[in-house]
Amino acid sequence: MSSLKFLIACLAAILFTVFVLTLPVEGQVLYGSLVGNITDPSNAAVPGATVRLVNEQTGVS
Repeated sequence: MSSLKFLIACLAAILFTVFVLTLPVEGQVLYGSLVGNITDPSNAAVPGATVRLVNEQTGVS
């Protein structure tokens, strides 16, 4: 009977491990950067141009 309990405990541990390892994980960063050039339709640089980034989910800019 103890070998059956041991087998059940091992199977439960394996199932728990598989479940935990397959959970989605999201990384978070505090800082980011954006690099690029602002150009007009003729591909000339636009001096003094500003860029405003907006999070569409939260509306934060």
